[in-house]
Amino acid sequence: MAARRPLLRMLAQCNARSQLNSQTASNHSRSCRRAASSFASRGSARSTLSPFATYLGVATLAVRLLTCASSQAVDNPLKLDATTLAERDQKTKREQGVTEASPMRLRMEKFVKEQQKQIVEALEEVDGTLFRTDEWQRKEGGGGITCVLQDGKVFEKAGVGVSIVYGTLPKPAIMKMRANHKNIVSDTEDIPDSLEFFAAGLSLIVHPKNPMCPTIHLNYRYFETANPNGDGSDSGAWWFGGGSDLTPSYLFDEDAIQFHKSLKEVCDAHDKDYYPRFKKWCDEYFYNKHRGESRGIGGIFFDDLDETVKDKESTFAFIQDALKSFVPNYIPIVKRRKDMPFTEKEKEWQQIRRGKYVEFNLVHDRGTAFGLNTPGARVESILMSLPLTASWKYMYEPEPKSREARLVEVLKNPKDSSPDGKLPTARELLTSLINTISEIPVLQQPVHLPEQQHDDSPSNALKLVPPSHRHLIVTLHVLFPGLLLPALDLLDRGLVQRIVVVVDDELFSGISTSKHSEPGAAGGEPKTRRGAANLKNRRGGSGNNSSFFYLVRSAAQLSSSAGGHRRHRSKSRDGQHGHGPGKTDAGGRMYMVRLGAWNCTCAAFAFAAFPPEPTPTTVIAQEQGQQQPPPGQQESSTKEGAVGEDRKVIQQEGVETETEMETEEKMEKGASEEEEWSFGGYTLDVNISGTAPPVCKHLLACLLADRWSAALGRYVVERRVSRVEMAGIVADI
Repeated sequence: MAARRPLLRMLAQCNARSQLNSQTASNHSRSCRRAASSFASRGSARSTLSPFATYLGVATLAVRLLTCASSQAVDNPLKLDATTLAERDQKTKREQGVTEASPMRLRMEKFVKEQQKQIVEALEEVDGTLFRTDEWQRKEGGGGITCVLQDGKVFEKAGVGVSIVYGTLPKPAIMKMRANHKNIVSDTEDIPDSLEFFAAGLSLIVHPKNPMCPTIHLNYRYFETANPNGDGSDSGAWWFGGGSDLTPSYLFDEDAIQFHKSLKEVCDAHDKDYYPRFKKWCDEYFYNKHRGESRGIGGIFFDDLDETVKDKESTFAFIQDALKSFVPNYIPIVKRRKDMPFTEKEKEWQQIRRGKYVEFNLVHDRGTAFGLNTPGARVESILMSLPLTASWKYMYEPEPKSREARLVEVLKNPKDSSPDGKLPTARELLTSLINTISEIPVLQQPVHLPEQQHDDSPSNALKLVPPSHRHLIVTLHVLFPGLLLPALDLLDRGLVQRIVVVVDDELFSGISTSKHSEPGAAGGEPKTRRGAANLKNRRGGSGNNSSFFYLVRSAAQLSSSAGGHRRHRSKSRDGQHGHGPGKTDAGGRMYMVRLGAWNCTCAAFAFAAFPPEPTPTTVIAQEQGQQQPPPGQQESSTKEGAVGEDRKVIQQEGVETETEMETEEKMEKGASEEEEWSFGGYTLDVNISGTAPPVCKHLLACLLADRWSAALGRYVVERRVSRVEMAGIVADI
């Protein structure tokens, strides 16, 4: 077709009947026809003419035809068939290459192809499996490269696709786009019947095998239309779009924070308003309306970034930085989660979440609908985003208070995972750390390090922690260097009891209310331990008609007797010795711990809660042995103000904190409804100077057993008592 086009143009140029309108062109046409007629009339005498005369006649006709065509081009020039936008771009790339001076469409095409290669290499390095690469062409112009990895070692399915599309917009599409982009056709011009367009973009989707590893989606694209009155060197309308979002099956706060922090840094480098605007846009777009929940935990999303927002070069620079941030943002998350252990039930939950992902892509995603409705679309590339496997179960609901339920709650009521540029407070940091530790999966068999393979003792719960999570325990030890090991020692010795107070006394009428563990072999564990089975009732809400507190025996007297460690340990566990719940047989004391009120009756907690002078740094209990800051640094910026007659509000730097009345209301509400847990419970002490709440080894031991019940709950002896018995226990302390 391309080879025949010049001939067709020449024939059109010489067609005087249909193309010439001026009088001059008509005269030349008649002259040409007379010459041809005269030459034809001599046909009868050709036999009498010499060959020279014949050639002369043909030459005369050719000269007159050329004269006719030349006159036509000068007197009434025609608009010949122009080359298409795709043809001009191909010629430019062959002759000049792509430089900074090239049209934006060529620069965008070159950039996304370079990034596709780098991203594929990074994913292949993590998985150890090569991508399949398909290159394809569109008969309308353009083409693409689709790279897909299936059934890899780490990724169940990963796709990185580049699409370069040349096409023609019909008049209805032009009118629809003109609503948002006035420069497609100016107000003084008529809307053409068709208009050439160009689109280029990179789309990416990664579905990991491990349910602890999140799915990610990414897309960055550029669109422009040809200038109706130009030669293609200048575009008509143009705009950029794109974004990136994370979709986990199990939520890890540190992953969410890292992901959003990276995107915020990219946005802030170009415009401080980008991140809050694009994050909100993302939350609104990736929303499963029929489910009433978000598809994932968000990210950024934007569209129609044109000259009304920023100039073309500035926006292109933002697109480049955003796409380049994918590898350093997502790959570290994959490396943290890809080797984590998981159960069949957790894999099943991943499949259910993927079903929700498919629903959004096929029902609500505008990009999928646009691609499938584009003439000449490559369906396999468009549906590359769908996971390899998914599942739908009728009326499936996660168990209350489970990790699955927590994810659904976040998706239905999104929380802000974006960093605000400020460091978290000590209380926020500790709350997040304890929450993360509480979600550590516990292996069925201990994981032995090489140097520990000779030790098969099952009593150490920390050996059941996967290696990928042990850094969290180390972090807690760094924050509490003098408290964590003593707290774990209290649990290991069986010195922690959980006292459950049942309000309904009739339930226990005539029934023994104490659950004592049976004495076992030396170093063994009590047979009645509070494990995961009692996790649902640990809050003591109205549903179980009970409340609870902890009793912790002092380990000081047990350690003071040389050689008597195991004897006292066994006695303290089985509860057969001693003179009451408040004292041990060796004179050791008993301390009461209430996590809701954040209080322990030991002296160390009292010193931590009420230091000699207020300090702006975290107050550490005396048993940690840390030095106090210099006196000059112990000033507090606290100020007090009155709100009402019976409300005393403690403020720091002008920010109001909870009132005592509000705290009491929370404590009363906590008896019937689950409140979001926070390190420090309902205490107001944290608000005095903005520091972390006070803590001692007894309180830390109870906190870990309560929050991380799956691993440490079995080290706690549980007793169910009536209110009368509870009064006797408290009186004896």
